[in-house]
Amino acid sequence: MWFHTKIDDTILFDFWTVKTAWEMSYSCAILLVASILVEVVKWLRWRVEKQWEGSLPTSYAQRLFHPSHLIQVLLFLVQIVLSYMLMLAFMTFSVWIGLAIAIGSGIGYYLFGSRPIPQSPHGQREAAEEECCG
Repeated sequence: MWFHTKIDDTILFDFWTVKTAWEMSYSCAILLVASILVEVVKWLRWRVEKQWEGSLPTSYAQRLFHPSHLIQVLLFLVQIVLSYMLMLAFMTFSVWIGLAIAIGSGIGYYLFGSRPIPQSPHGQREAAEEECCG
């Protein structure tokens, strides 16, 4: 298989067939938004983790059924399903679909991918450097 630019293609399901340039544009827009959504879901998982940080039970069994963990599981399932669907769409080897997914992923990461860097107490880095590199 190789990448192609033809418009006539089937995406994911037999009912999602693309016959015209307009249908390809519409399909690419849907896939671009889906790519952004993957990054939104990743960001939501991170927010849930940060929100419940420090208040989780210490026992493994209690953490397993904690509401934050159940939300994390649900979000992870959504992320995995979307990611695999995008991978399969990319595997149509359509240049247009591939570009839409790549651009959507880039936009999603730009908007939702950055996480704040944890700040350490002043001087902790210097002390660690002296310990290791004396």
